[in-house]
Amino acid sequence: MSFSISHSGRWVACAASTCAPVGLDIERIDPARDVLALAEQTFGAEAAAELAALDGEARVIGFYRMWCRYEAHIKLGREAAFDQFHVMPGLMLVLSSTHALDVEPAVIDTAGFPA
Repeated sequence: MSFSISHSGRWVACAASTCAPVGLDIERIDPARDVLALAEQTFGAEAAAELAALDGEARVIGFYRMWCRYEAHIKLGREAAFDQFHVMPGLMLVLSSTHALDVEPAVIDTAGFPA
């Protein structure tokens, strides 16, 4: 059995699998963050340039997709072959695995917070 847990702000996410290793990351999307500076510091100038070519919301979503994928791969402990992305207003979730998974990430309970 493989599992991965992540949290961001009030959100907690968990993935479990009996058929393949999994890595999961969830992040609250903060449009006020300097995503270009963070991207350059974490991923290098090339990744920051790719994000700089995007406008506004696409840049922010692109950064969080990149960041969550990076974190999910670290938790997986290796390079993943398959990534599933789930974007909700204000939230990014990435589930990575070494094998294709039969289910998509889904919000089961928002505990009263808007999904």
